[in-house]
Amino acid sequence: MNTPSNDPCENCGICCLAFSLPPFDANELVKASDALLQQVDAYARSARYRNSNPCLWLDLDSGKCKHYKSRPVLCRWFEPGCQACDNLRVEAGLPRLQGEHVSS
Repeated sequence: MNTPSNDPCENCGICCLAFSLPPFDANELVKASDALLQQVDAYARSARYRNSNPCLWLDLDSGKCKHYKSRPVLCRWFEPGCQACDNLRVEAGLPRLQGEHVSS
């Protein structure tokens, strides 16, 4: 991915590697637009999804979410620098983020 920037995620996108589809809960799916549901459905039927690649919304060039402001609640709870974030970063050979729950 790109070189680190000033944002707390440092363009890593590691949290997006565990989900091929944005991890919406049932309440979020009910509120989703038809266009979004069609995009997710088409992706779920694609070879990329079957090969368990990163989240549909992860921009592989920037390491950032393409729809950050609309991301699911599960993604919102996963804060840069939290224990889960640091664990995934260490497993991937990346350094831990400085500080606990780095704010963006």
